[in-house]
Amino acid sequence: MKILGIDPGLAVTGFGILETDDDKVACGVAGAFETAAGTLSTRLKTIYLKINTIIEDQKPDEVAVEEGFYGKNVKVAMSLGQARGAALLACSMHALPIFEYSPREVKLAAVRQRICL
Repeated sequence: MKILGIDPGLAVTGFGILETDDDKVACGVAGAFETAAGTLSTRLKTIYLKINTIIEDQKPDEVAVEEGFYGKNVKVAMSLGQARGAALLACSMHALPIFEYSPREVKLAAVRQRICL
């Protein structure tokens, strides 16, 4: 099974492919992309298109997306939510099952499994 993991952000979005086979987990393609400074709509379009391309190239079976954190800075929380929305829309348009995890859950799982370390 191929799992696309997404760490969404308006300025930088990270992604990685995990391949699982029974109890074995291997790290596949991983990286990040930036959105150029500009209008919000252009940045969200970039996120949508890049995630769409990754899905078409890698053909994941499901998606894991990091949930937003709830900080004191409302502006940052709003931009993160919008970036998440663009990424989730791209995944949804491909009818992929989407699972959401807290940042803490992601870090614990990576350390426990020694994924991509």
